[in-house]
Amino acid sequence: MAKIRAVIFDWDGTLFDSIKYALTVYRRLFNLMSIPDVHWRNFREEFRADYHKYYAEKGIPPEAFDEVDREWIRLYGAGSGRLKLMPGAKRVLAGLKKKGMKIGLVSNGSRGRILDELEKHGIRHYFGAIVTGDDIPEFKPSPKGVAYALGELRVKPKEALYVGDMADDLEAGKRAGTKTAAVASGIHTVKRLLREKPDFLMADVRGILQLFE
Repeated sequence: MAKIRAVIFDWDGTLFDSIKYALTVYRRLFNLMSIPDVHWRNFREEFRADYHKYYAEKGIPPEAFDEVDREWIRLYGAGSGRLKLMPGAKRVLAGLKKKGMKIGLVSNGSRGRILDELEKHGIRHYFGAIVTGDDIPEFKPSPKGVAYALGELRVKPKEALYVGDMADDLEAGKRAGTKTAAVASGIHTVKRLLREKPDFLMADVRGILQLFE
C-alpha cells in the first residue's frame, strides 16, 4: 500500500455528532409537509448522502428542493448550538497534524453551516481543503468532491484515505481512487457499510490514529 499522506473526512456523523439531531429536523420538516414520520431504524436504511434524492423518495418535487433546503437550514439552526464534536475528534486532528498529515474535509452540507461549526469548535485551521455541497455541483456518492480536495491538498488518490459514516462516502472515496475507512458512529449500519467493502472499519473516528502508529 502506498504511504498515506492525507486524510480526508466527512463531517456529519464522522467528526460532528449531529445525526440524531438531523433526524429531529427532518421529522419537523416532514411534519410541516404532511409527510409520515420517520423512525431512526428506517432513517438509517433509507437516508442517502444525496438528500435531494431522499426528498424525491418522500414525494417532494424537484422544484421545491431549494425552498425545502432553506427551511431545513432554518429548523436546524434553531437548536444546533448544543451539538458537539465526536468524542476524540479534535485529538485525532491534532495527532494527524503532528504526524505531518495533510487533512481535508468533504461534505454535502452547506458551506456556511459547516464553516460556522468548524470555527465554533476551533478546528478550521486543521484543514488544508474544505469542500462542501455548495462548492461541487454533484453530491456524494459522486467522487468529484473528494477529487477536488485531493487537488487542493496536492496528493495522489492512492496517497489518501477518505473517512465517512455512510456507504455513499465509501463509494465516493473508492471512485476517486482513495483508500476508505468506515466509522460506525453515524447514519448507516455496520451491515450497510460493509457492503461497500471499506479498507478499514472502526467504531468511531478515534480509530484513525491507530492506523498510523
